[in-house]
Amino acid sequence: MDEPLGLGYRAARRLTLDLNELGGYDRDLRELYTKSRSVRDEIFSQRYRLKSLEQEQERATMTFRAIWRPNATMQRELQELRDRVTTLEQERDRRGQ
Repeated sequence: MDEPLGLGYRAARRLTLDLNELGGYDRDLRELYTKSRSVRDEIFSQRYRLKSLEQEQERATMTFRAIWRPNATMQRELQELRDRVTTLEQERDRRGQ
């Protein structure tokens, strides 16, 4: 029997076994890469979701501020009107007595 690759039979057999074992490692490495890729994709997805939520919170805050300022102004003007009406009523009551 010829010696494959110029190696002895035992060396060739060991090389074959080593290559077969590497095939198992290759499968494990492929699985690890696939899992790490799915983990990386999940991390990206969660970061994207977090960024979207942060942007939505900023929009909601801006909308709230935009609504709150006019509301606060209207509340202040309403209170000023109430005060003026109260003052006018008091003046009317004093004149009426």
